[in-house]
Amino acid sequence: MRAMPLTYSIARARREVARFALLCMVLLGGSCGRDSSQDSDAPGPRPARIVSLSPAITECAVELGLADRIVGRTPWCEAVAREVPVVGTLLDVDAEALVRSSPTMVLVQPPAQGIDPSLETLAARHGWTMHAWRISGLDDARAAMAGIADAVAEADPMLDGGVRARHAAWCAMLDAALVPLPESAELRGTSVLVTAGGLEGVAFGAGTYIDDALVRLGVRNALGRPGYPALSAEDVVRIAPGAIIVIGGPGTASALPTIEGLSARVIRLPSDGLTVPGGRLPHGLKALRDALVRKEAP
Repeated sequence: MRAMPLTYSIARARREVARFALLCMVLLGGSCGRDSSQDSDAPGPRPARIVSLSPAITECAVELGLADRIVGRTPWCEAVAREVPVVGTLLDVDAEALVRSSPTMVLVQPPAQGIDPSLETLAARHGWTMHAWRISGLDDARAAMAGIADAVAEADPMLDGGVRARHAAWCAMLDAALVPLPESAELRGTSVLVTAGGLEGVAFGAGTYIDDALVRLGVRNALGRPGYPALSAEDVVRIAPGAIIVIGGPGTASALPTIEGLSARVIRLPSDGLTVPGGRLPHGLKALRDALVRKEAP
């Protein structure tokens, strides 16, 4: 603990006695089995202890090799072990659980209205650093990965080499997944609609990371609306895509029923790495690219 400053306004002798007494207390306290490595005033940087309040950012941290440094998460952060304590969400933080997790840094993906001031106050009171990234497009995902690597390397130099190497490997994988489709690819230049869960879920419109990926791969996003709207069967017919990518597990097989008047090729892909713009995005985009290149629907 940090000792409170003492003020002495009397004789020098009494000051010397007080100093001697303080020294005795420090020596006695150090002999009680206390782990000085947990002292926030111990010299040198403290080992990174990360709380992530975003599933995407949690994925990024895991891909950077920081899974064992994550000490708090949201209920939706599935990239880490279930044993990692849930400390709430960005909009509903469990302050007691957050304090118990004893983080050194808190990573967030803030909503449009910004970070809850009470969270910022809590971080300032306990000396946690806060880092925030808004992730919409692919460039945002790149910035988040780079930012997390920089923040962790600066706070805990022991991790510098590892996170830098993993970050470089991640960037190389993402670039490889975004190589434009070959000229011979059947779907090159085609309008493609991408949905998560079919008509029961949402679609990826303009300005999203999937929209960015489609453009870079050399196909057109059939959905010009921004964001992540839900679509009806009538919407799909009106959009008239050349192909539809349905992201999801086996349960999505019936999520896109036969739609009268629609002749689009339907491709189903597992959701791994595609529904969250986080660390597994290169893996998901590679699967997306491979599916667009194949002549036969999987």
